Amino acid sequence: MLRFIRPTCVRNSPPPKPKKVVVGVLRRALDMQALLRQPGMGSRADLARALGVSRAHVSQTLAVLGVPPCLMEGLLRAEQAGRPVTLADWRRVKGLAVGDALICLRRLGYP
Repeated sequence: MLRFIRPTCVRNSPPPKPKKVVVGVLRRALDMQALLRQPGMGSRADLARALGVSRAHVSQTLAVLGVPPCLMEGLLRAEQAGRPVTLADWRRVKGLAVGDALICLRRLGYP
């Protein structure tokens, strides 16, 4: 018995979703610091209004720049390896002791 298979219509598939650009907490903190140094940007509150985020978000992000040097090296290694530490992962790590934070970052897959 012969079967005839009907050709299927080629439907227009939706365009592929653009890849999300992951901006690490270190890069975000450095960008915010640069914006704060610009003339006309008076305070963190002004920066928060300009970016459309809360003042707490600005303060928490800028707190990344005050971490101990060995933890900063870990953040820099992750940036240089092309896998910056995300905000969600940073929240898991930020309250830990330095040694524990580095171990936690390694467990999360950061170099």
